[in-house]
Amino acid sequence: MHQDITIVGAGLTAASRRVVVQALPECHILASELDSWQVVRFCTLVGPSILIVDEESLLQLKCEQVPAAEYLSTVQVLLLCRKCNEASYKSALLAGCSGALALDSPSENLRKAVKTIGEGDLWYPRSVLSALARRSILSRSILRKKLTARETEILRLVGMNQKNQAIADQLFISRDTVRWHLRTLYSKIGVNNRLEAHQYALKHYGDFYEAESSREDSPSEPVLL
Repeated sequence: MHQDITIVGAGLTAASRRVVVQALPECHILASELDSWQVVRFCTLVGPSILIVDEESLLQLKCEQVPAAEYLSTVQVLLLCRKCNEASYKSALLAGCSGALALDSPSENLRKAVKTIGEGDLWYPRSVLSALARRSILSRSILRKKLTARETEILRLVGMNQKNQAIADQLFISRDTVRWHLRTLYSKIGVNNRLEAHQYALKHYGDFYEAESSREDSPSEPVLL
């Protein structure tokens, strides 16, 4: 395994924690009460890392402010499953995990999985990849353009040359939250930076901007005294 890669376990149940500690004593086990923001900050600080989660922690992430897919996209992730089957593999693939492994697998398999992911490869059975990869890619390509209502609001404001703090103030959210949403919508609409997002917004929300401009230019209603 590459020495520069840090292994991190987060949100693990007691059973998952025991398995990870036994197979990977060098793994940094984070406190179970840490939220996804804190986990991402830790992984950012330590540099290249592989994050180990289980089904319970993956489910919890979907209930937090940061969507699971957005959270998982920041690091390479290995999912530990109580029982690996087509459904669990599909769930892991669609969540962006680099691999999935049964919780009762031999310790050596866990180490091999982490090593393989650290080298940039996926850890899934070949038969599963051949059956699910095409469906996964198709599903994700269909979802790429589907922005949430909040992401749409932010993208429209980007098209109006609003800065992150101004967007945060208008939507009553934090600037960090704006940055998280931007990262997700960049991926969804297939752009790499703010300029490209601005151009995308102008192209796709022209009617919205025209309506906003007309509303601002229209004379206000007289006030009756």
